[in-house]
Amino acid sequence: MRIIAVMMMGVLGLALAGCGPIYETQYAYTPAVTAEGRVCTSQCENTRNACTQNCDYSAQLKKRECEDDARDDARAKYNQYVREQRRNNAPIKYDESHFLKTYQCSTSSSACRNECVQTSNRCWQLCGGKVTSKQVCTAFCDKPDSAARASSNTYPDGLSASGKEAFGKYLKAAGHKAWASAADGSYGWRSGRSSAADAEKAALAACEEHADDCRTIVINDEWVD
Repeated sequence: MRIIAVMMMGVLGLALAGCGPIYETQYAYTPAVTAEGRVCTSQCENTRNACTQNCDYSAQLKKRECEDDARDDARAKYNQYVREQRRNNAPIKYDESHFLKTYQCSTSSSACRNECVQTSNRCWQLCGGKVTSKQVCTAFCDKPDSAARASSNTYPDGLSASGKEAFGKYLKAAGHKAWASAADGSYGWRSGRSSAADAEKAALAACEEHADDCRTIVINDEWVD
């Protein structure tokens, strides 16, 4: 009997947003009784492997295409920025990397790979094999409430009244999010991102439009030491 684990993406998304444990579905495979059936299930496995490899390749290709487009867009925005700064006799503070948004090019092959597995499971059963499944918690199974969770009663240092209002909106925002602040009270935040890392990078970029000493303060409502 063989066991293959497949991540449940819906539950994973909630878990990464800080809502609970991460589960995966584990499939156990019992071979067919006849020799013909075992040859048949072997073909199912080969097809599944080719399918998942194609999923990974397609995801990588989409990511590269997105990054190429992001670099072209950054170059165009940088050139426009330079022209405007020179026209206004203003200093050029940023280079092209400031306008690069490759962090938005996060792609995943998980959903595609899961479809490959489901198709293979049906194939395996049609060949006379048996497939059983169970859900197993793999991370944050007993995740305690964090003592460092941010609240509207505690604000990052130096915030004005409008900044505190913005921080309240940040706390209510959905998805992966991050808040960055500078010593003078400048801030930037972003929410609804595909990962905490993406949110942090975007928040820092937003803060750095106003100050040079920005640092990450809160990620997904958790204070950063």
